[in-house]
Amino acid sequence: MNRICSTLLMVLRLGVKSCVIIFVRFFMLVLLSPFILTYLIAVPIMILSPVILMVMGFVNGFHTIGIAELVEVLKGVVLGSFLAIIGYYIGKFAVKRLNEKRKWTISILNKEKMI
Repeated sequence: MNRICSTLLMVLRLGVKSCVIIFVRFFMLVLLSPFILTYLIAVPIMILSPVILMVMGFVNGFHTIGIAELVEVLKGVVLGSFLAIIGYYIGKFAVKRLNEKRKWTISILNKEKMI
């Protein structure tokens, strides 16, 4: 009977700990969602800014495009590429951490089933 109670308390603690972690991550995601959405919209636009400049040249005439616009497009492409690379590594790290958490939880549950 004592063994069953200790196992039940261990599962309960694991559940409470997991719920706290999930709620903290959820609220962090809610707080960061405007930044994530902005990132997901701005980075492709920065990388595709040469295409936008070409369309602008066809619509308004290429004589309206000056050196300042070309410099801004170059800055946008460089910054967008840099942010895309950083986002790739952050996403890769987040997926790795989530998989580690999932494997850890499964291993804990499998150990408790063996008791």
